[in-house]
Amino acid sequence: MSQALTVVLVHAAWADGSSWNKVIAPLQSKGVRVVAAAIPMTSLTDDVKALERTLEHISGPVLLGGHAYSGAVVSAVNSAQVKGLVFITALTPDEGETVLDVFTKEKPHEKAPEVAPDANGLIWLPEQAFPDAFSHRSSREQAALFGALQRPINIACITEKAPKPSWKTRPSWYLIAEEDRMINPKAQRFLAERMRARIRSEKVDHVPMETAPEPVVEMFQDALDGVTSSKLACAFVPYRCGSWLRNAFQEAGRAAAARRPVIARVCLIIGAFCIAHFVQRAIPSSRSVTQISGGC
Repeated sequence: MSQALTVVLVHAAWADGSSWNKVIAPLQSKGVRVVAAAIPMTSLTDDVKALERTLEHISGPVLLGGHAYSGAVVSAVNSAQVKGLVFITALTPDEGETVLDVFTKEKPHEKAPEVAPDANGLIWLPEQAFPDAFSHRSSREQAALFGALQRPINIACITEKAPKPSWKTRPSWYLIAEEDRMINPKAQRFLAERMRARIRSEKVDHVPMETAPEPVVEMFQDALDGVTSSKLACAFVPYRCGSWLRNAFQEAGRAAAARRPVIARVCLIIGAFCIAHFVQRAIPSSRSVTQISGGC
């Protein structure tokens, strides 16, 4: 990749670009260009368009980073500029799902706030939600600052069905926040594993960019190294091949059940080819991926 990657960071609901401050500075100190994109949080479609407008002003390839709600926004962008995706305790709906679907997939934490849209369709967090759940590992002063800066999210953002996500065709990294009180860590793990992301799990809260920025910066550095590595490109081939493999064995099973042995054999041969391709290309490169992502 001849041009240097630009890291584009997208904020969560009830937050703004300043939530990334402690990640931006360390990346910039390493010579990485960073842009914090603002989204209006009026609907998922509006937010995707706003992010795409930001990308139009960036020359060259980008690495997108999303936190919480903006995981859905990042996932919905379909641009050739995007070479990789980094998700920080993010909500990443599949095609046809809503943010609300994945947000409510697991039981909420006992201190998670109960919220509802106001007469304008806007969802606000109560003040106490910031020290109790949003940033419970930060100082009370920082939690109060988050509360003062909060930007509400429109109900349309979390009820609109998502388009086909880009994590199906691009390498992804996912940081699971084990002490998150806003998004259940079990839901995070399900989403990370479903997209076959390179996973890192840390004992951090919902806003590790503020309360524990080191692993967040390290994950972005892993991703920057990864998307510029030819070895990672080889390792990503089995991800695309995985759908062929699954379909081949499903068709083989259906053909066998219908007593069509020739079709069943052909499907099994295709499946065997995919397995051989995986062994040939994924195993040699898995060492480099392990080194890049800290063993995750």
